[in-house]
Amino acid sequence: MLVITAQPDHKLRALKAGAKDFISKPFDLADVLARVNNMLEVRLLHVEAKNYSKTLEQKIQEVEASRALIHRQSDEVKRLYDEIVAEQKRSIELSLQPGAMVGVEKEERTATRWVRSLRLRHPWLQINLLTAFAAAAVVGHFQETISRLLILTMFLPVLADQACNTGSQALAITLRGIALGDLESGKERALVRKEALLGLLNGALVGLVAATGMYGVATTQHLQSAPMLSSVVFLAMIGSCFISGICGAVVPLILKRLGADPATASSIFLTTATNIVSMGMLLGLATVLVK
Repeated sequence: MLVITAQPDHKLRALKAGAKDFISKPFDLADVLARVNNMLEVRLLHVEAKNYSKTLEQKIQEVEASRALIHRQSDEVKRLYDEIVAEQKRSIELSLQPGAMVGVEKEERTATRWVRSLRLRHPWLQINLLTAFAAAAVVGHFQETISRLLILTMFLPVLADQACNTGSQALAITLRGIALGDLESGKERALVRKEALLGLLNGALVGLVAATGMYGVATTQHLQSAPMLSSVVFLAMIGSCFISGICGAVVPLILKRLGADPATASSIFLTTATNIVSMGMLLGLATVLVK
């Protein structure tokens, strides 16, 4: 607002009312135009500065948002990296388990010298030999039954193999759960019940086939006890697979609780347990049921 008046005493009043400049009469047209031009330039500069301030504020907000996004993405990348490293570590642990289960230490590689490999492996073979004596003692206890029913020797390795495989399946799942952290505290009983049920069902299905095989072999040898022998094989298969499934889940859990590496020691104790159970059940049932 530009005030033009012939009364100079109104100058202060006009400025207080919001005027930006004051011209007294009589006035010069060139002076008026110059003042108007200056006021317009100031106004335009003010509007431009205000718009620039808004634009700058918006840019600052965008930069802050981008910075927050970059920070979140950085955290996400770090989290994904940690997950990949953890997954790779678990994969390595799982890849080393098969060797550890038969007495091959995790530190042994293809380039390991044979002297060190011998020192790492041989103690486990000695332990395995001692446990194998326990299974041999069971067979020796039923020597009279074996002499009377020589046909049972054909099915001893069959039962031992099936029981060992059943226990090894349960052992593999348990070790995998321990390595991956899936086996949380309190879930151990549910795992044992599941593996026991699977052992029972698999033992029954496999036992039917094995019992049929025993009946066929005993019939070709003209044995009158063929039906009872097949029943013995069937019951022994169910019992051995049932107990082997339980052992496959329980043995690594016990070793872990005792502070031992379940991947390294489980296989030896599991093999001993399955051999004793399978052979003991077959020969024990035959001693009682087959006269």
